[in-house]
Amino acid sequence: MRTTRRLAALATAAALGVTLGLAATAQPVKAATPSCGFSCVELINRYVGFQFDSDVTGAPAAGAVMQHAKVIFWARSNADRGQDFFPDFQGTVHDFFLAGLVSGAFDLHFHADPAFEIQYSPDGDGTGLCVGTWPGTPLAGFKLRLEPCGVGPWTVWAFHRFPGSPFPWFSLLDAAGTNFSNPLVLTYPAGAFPTDFPRPWPVVDNLHRFALFPFPVIDRQLFRLRVGINP
Repeated sequence: MRTTRRLAALATAAALGVTLGLAATAQPVKAATPSCGFSCVELINRYVGFQFDSDVTGAPAAGAVMQHAKVIFWARSNADRGQDFFPDFQGTVHDFFLAGLVSGAFDLHFHADPAFEIQYSPDGDGTGLCVGTWPGTPLAGFKLRLEPCGVGPWTVWAFHRFPGSPFPWFSLLDAAGTNFSNPLVLTYPAGAFPTDFPRPWPVVDNLHRFALFPFPVIDRQLFRLRVGINP
């Protein structure tokens, strides 16, 4: 059952590859660790570059994962189970609205955008914990962390390409946000880099755009999904 669901989700991800900006290699598709295999992906950020992936600090095994675990960006590796994530594509924002996981207001503004959850799956084993923020209505500065999947909008993300954003990079909208004129999006901290100590902690923040035409989104708020073999 889980394998069938993962295959269906991966097929959806592949079908939406151009839309979602999936970065793939020409090699057989695997992810951070070989045991996670072709089911998994990682987030990459335009500002920090392709050499860094989303990573759960401490890389705990599935049975040891704690809710609220910190999600950062760290050097990509095929031996780091902290970089094993399973993308759970359920369709569009409107589909999540019909499932009761996002608000009618969010659906009104972003109903056609692809929406998904990202489940932490060390060595390919699902944990039931997804990349999100603190449960409830988020504020700018809420940090990226693991929370139970399928409970509320704080673990749901929507890909949105604002005018002027360089293709194929997208902004990740926090589906729990309530500000639609200046929405909350996943953001890498200003003036930080993954090798800094303490490790920078990504947050959600209001959308920032340059004042010059065509008003592109800043690099710290642009993301893609990587499907491919880590070195």
